[in-house]
Amino acid sequence: MTQNNLLKILPLLISSFFYFTSCAQEIEYAIPPGQFSHIQPMSEGLMSAKAKKDGLYGFINAGGEWKIPAQYHLSSPFSEGLASVVPEGADLYGYINKTGKLVIEARFKDTRPFSCGRAIVWLPEGKGWACINSNGKIIFTAESIKAEPTSMPNMFKEGLLEVFQADKDNNFRHGFADTAGRLVIPYQYSNTFYFSDNVAVVTVTNKSGNSNEEDEYHAIIDKKGTTLLTIANNIQDVTIFKTGIARFLENGHYGLMDKKGTIRLAPRFDVLPPDYNGGPLWGIIHGKADGSKEGFLYLLDSNFTETGKLLLYTTGKRITGTEGNFSEGLLAVRQDELWGYVDQSGKWVIQPQFTEAAQFYEGRAIVRNSENIVSIIKNPLKKN
Repeated sequence: MTQNNLLKILPLLISSFFYFTSCAQEIEYAIPPGQFSHIQPMSEGLMSAKAKKDGLYGFINAGGEWKIPAQYHLSSPFSEGLASVVPEGADLYGYINKTGKLVIEARFKDTRPFSCGRAIVWLPEGKGWACINSNGKIIFTAESIKAEPTSMPNMFKEGLLEVFQADKDNNFRHGFADTAGRLVIPYQYSNTFYFSDNVAVVTVTNKSGNSNEEDEYHAIIDKKGTTLLTIANNIQDVTIFKTGIARFLENGHYGLMDKKGTIRLAPRFDVLPPDYNGGPLWGIIHGKADGSKEGFLYLLDSNFTETGKLLLYTTGKRITGTEGNFSEGLLAVRQDELWGYVDQSGKWVIQPQFTEAAQFYEGRAIVRNSENIVSIIKNPLKKN
């Protein structure tokens, strides 16, 4: 090759080099692959992790150091300073504190995380569920509030717990109990979501006159059970309010509304995340072409203004899923069978390469590679 020809193609070679190296961005690991077979998201400064060597669970910090050694058959994330575990050699759950001390003895068949100073546990010997305090004392049981003992509630939210009771037709009616075990909102709804933003979305089902037909609609209630807003019958699938906004479904498309029923984002999306958290947002509109090849994954800012979009189908590739909401400026997106991360403009900040990928939290995200090895990567948008 002559010198003149080399000079002509040199700029092309340089630009190609920077293009390919930017696409093949090196991943910075907070915890390298191979040490753990399972890690749960960070909670209160610790992560529940399963040691690859012996298959036992313990708790690690953000650097992968064991703070509570692997010694449990099962473990759950910390909540209010306590974590549910099954100690080695046992088959029942108890709770430990952050020093690893078993502060509530292992005597439960199942457990929920602590919230509002309370946790829901499953009692042995078919006794159903109960509510305990942080000392392990039973505060109330399913029987004491005439709840269905075989339907275990989740956890308290804003001081109230969703509870259920079977009616004469064996259909569940939903109500709410407080932390003292008082039924403060009676069993009267056919469905409920937990309280958030001091309100709950409920479904009311009534018989229509003397017929067997049922009239069903959504409503928003406060913590006294007072109806704040009756939602129009054409509005369906209203979810949990967070930062004053909730998702809804109208005529087969999703949008967002506020607690007064005002439409904040017009219902035009085929897919929206169910729990909008007040930050950037994504939504999917399928195309009309065969296989939805004209569809887009839209990226919106907190004012619901479009900041970017990705074609659902490109040559030989297909967007097949997303994980949660934007977190720390990045959204986990699956292309074909592999996960990567995009920013609000739709740029791939981390190319698709993982078989599993979680949201970023405190600059870290749990991922799994094609060899089924779990690790934790750092957020490249953050300096540390």
